[in-house]
Amino acid sequence: MEPLSLIATATGIARLATEHGPGLLRSVGQLLGGKAQATADTIATLTEQVGNVAGISPGDRTKALANVIQGLPAEHQVELARIHAQAESEALRLEVDRELARLQDRQAEHEQTQATIRGGDQASDELVRETRPLLARRSFWLTALYCLAAEAARLGGLAEEGAEIAVASLLAAPCWAYIGLRTLDGFAPYPKAAARNCPVCWALSPRGSAVSERYIRPGQPVGGRGAGTAVGQSP
Repeated sequence: MEPLSLIATATGIARLATEHGPGLLRSVGQLLGGKAQATADTIATLTEQVGNVAGISPGDRTKALANVIQGLPAEHQVELARIHAQAESEALRLEVDRELARLQDRQAEHEQTQATIRGGDQASDELVRETRPLLARRSFWLTALYCLAAEAARLGGLAEEGAEIAVASLLAAPCWAYIGLRTLDGFAPYPKAAARNCPVCWALSPRGSAVSERYIRPGQPVGGRGAGTAVGQSP
């Protein structure tokens, strides 16, 4: 392997090992098998040894590990490129899985909140049935009153600043929750939860890479407004 390629590959493997731990390399070794598995296990052991040294920053740990990897025997160096490529793929898969799990958790939380609200609206007890709508209405009127009063005070010279977004958001929270608003970007054409605005999901979407077909199928809900925005579909 050329010296420059060896340095780049060793640095890449060291960075992944530092970020994701030696378990990533052992998984890669099991996938590749043969001599690559022995090399990956060796690097995983080196990662543990470097990680046990106290007082080293992640950046210095990566540099130290990269230097050690560059000094491996020639029979190990020939497998570094395969290990690096597979480790990149596995790290990306783990990141996608975490992002999807986070989005699914948010979706489930929102659905549970809305189910609780709908259950209260259909309750036989009048007090239970009217409590949430009453709180939502009062939240709306209190927020409107606060904003108008604060801006009037600012225009009248009684205050230096008008309504504060943080205070208004806190007052309006019960109203927003009742109407099902999760984030302010829900009014945008492409909410944050949509795949095209999720860096990881968009990178692996059908437009970004064919790898996405394993993890994000067209039509699969990943969040967004209402029942969810599906990848590959317009919201």
